[in-house]
Amino acid sequence: MRSVRLVGALAVAAALAAQGPAPHWQWQPLPELPVVALGLGYAGGYDTESAVARGVVAVTGELRLQAARAAVPEVLASGISIGPRRSAVWVVVGPDRFAQGAEFLRRFTNAVAPGADHLALGVARAALAADDAAWLYPGEVVPALGAVAWFGGDLDRHGRRGSATALAGLTASQVQASLGPLAPAVGLAVGRLPVDPGAAPLPAAVGWTAPAPACSVAAPSLPVLHHPRVDGPFVAQVFAVPATVDPTALALGLEVARARAAVALPYRPAEAAARLSRITWDWPAAEPLVVFARRGPNHADRAEPEHELQRFLAALQQTPPAGPEVAAAAAALGGELGLWPWPAAELGRLGAAPEDLGRRLAQHLRAAVPLPHREALSAVSAEAVARAVQGLLAVPPRAVAVLPQAGPTPAGRPAPGRPRDRR
Repeated sequence: MRSVRLVGALAVAAALAAQGPAPHWQWQPLPELPVVALGLGYAGGYDTESAVARGVVAVTGELRLQAARAAVPEVLASGISIGPRRSAVWVVVGPDRFAQGAEFLRRFTNAVAPGADHLALGVARAALAADDAAWLYPGEVVPALGAVAWFGGDLDRHGRRGSATALAGLTASQVQASLGPLAPAVGLAVGRLPVDPGAAPLPAAVGWTAPAPACSVAAPSLPVLHHPRVDGPFVAQVFAVPATVDPTALALGLEVARARAAVALPYRPAEAAARLSRITWDWPAAEPLVVFARRGPNHADRAEPEHELQRFLAALQQTPPAGPEVAAAAAALGGELGLWPWPAAELGRLGAAPEDLGRRLAQHLRAAVPLPHREALSAVSAEAVARAVQGLLAVPPRAVAVLPQAGPTPAGRPAPGRPRDRR
């Protein structure tokens, strides 16, 4: 069995002809899946860049993706996923197009030399996305403010899509310096593979493990942003994840909390447009902070959503997750993250939805913690989940807020738009 798997891994490595060390490949033959999906995970993300280059990982990822798409257009779908510390590229091809998929990834990892116009356009798009995340969408601003509260700095340092200021100051030579040969860290192949690795067991995890950054021990900061484009207050309680808390059990506990929040904290108008998540934590990326957020009614004082949030957190602390809630959470997370094994009923849908299949691969490829099998997730007890939730909520949180602004719009920012543009 080992020799068959080794032959398969060497075949993929040879097909890729990577410029750096050959990635460690995991194979998952799924004959029922009518396509082949290939992906690479590589080091680098928004939180690993220096303050003067924050966001360049998105620029270089898109430029590499464009080069691969131009060289190998015969694919069903392709994309990249940029995380805090890990990133991924994926491609989906037909069952007889494995060679094209491998060539696509080889092109992505090759050195890229885009023209000046393509490079400038890539920088501009990334800067616009970073500015939107740090300004236009309050729901994305809130987690960034949470990072400011715990780690210091400003929104440029903790924006969810990099820093528009840093990107605007990049030179062509700075970007080009990051477009040399890329050495991927891990690879994953799924579907109707040309080399059958036999009856090898499903991998328990694909990716790296890495410690989360330590939270700031400085005096708490309580950032408040007064925003001219919002009509109601956005408030949040931000918790640091203790090192003693089991992340798998915590992920289940927060999924239970999301289900409860759907009832206890029903969405208000404009929350979807603001991209607000009531509970934000990226388990695969091992994010160090959990954000509980709430939007108040239009023109309300911030005290109203703060009291709603405090009541919700108190109830979460006083009423531990029950067995049926944990079972439902395990089923939801297993499907959302694409944990192994993939049920046969899902394979036909994924074959017809290559974008969903690619995003599922990316979850595994850029994971900073081992992701369990669905069976292992379902085996976590309600008591363990309750301990994880209690361990998180025992940490004193730090509060942040995005509030309506009275007075003139700050220089350089757009004036409030039409009523439907308000958040």
